[in-house]
Amino acid sequence: MSESEAKFHVGIDNFIIEIVGSEEYVKGQVEVFRPILLSKMGEIAVSNPEAAPVHSAPPTIPVSTAPTSPTTQESDNPYPNVMHWDGTQTRLLLTGVPGGTQVETMQNLILLYLLAKHLQHVDTVSAKELTALCSNHGCLSAGHFSLAYKDRRLFLVNGGRRSAQISLTTPGITAAKELARSLNEGTN
Repeated sequence: MSESEAKFHVGIDNFIIEIVGSEEYVKGQVEVFRPILLSKMGEIAVSNPEAAPVHSAPPTIPVSTAPTSPTTQESDNPYPNVMHWDGTQTRLLLTGVPGGTQVETMQNLILLYLLAKHLQHVDTVSAKELTALCSNHGCLSAGHFSLAYKDRRLFLVNGGRRSAQISLTTPGITAAKELARSLNEGTN
């Protein structure tokens, strides 16, 4: 990390957010992820993050001791024509995935799958699992797979190419919900 870069890192259980970049970029991304942080870790007591020095240790963020919510039941699924889960398996109920190119098709499939996982309170999925998903749906282009989750407005990627863990950003959740809604209603 150079002198002009800042780093923000929060981890609890298997949920990790790490943001590295210019101080202004990191501040902006912290604001984008604030709703996710609040939902994941309860009340966040950060006393003025703008005043934190660039090279300080990652802040300690207190976590509420409230019990975590149980796994979401299938009855809580707002998109029953698009996705299904039963506690052990998540399945997309699609005969065709929209997309003008193979990369867009993989991106839409990944958006929908990550949304299904998000609705079950699982926010991070391995690239390996997503590769298998695209392969099972017949839209995998191995040479272009990483392009499917390259859009940093939609996806947060943590780790290297082979060990990447992917989750949705807040705008990614919104885009995935819009896509799922249109497919669920049959308007796409």
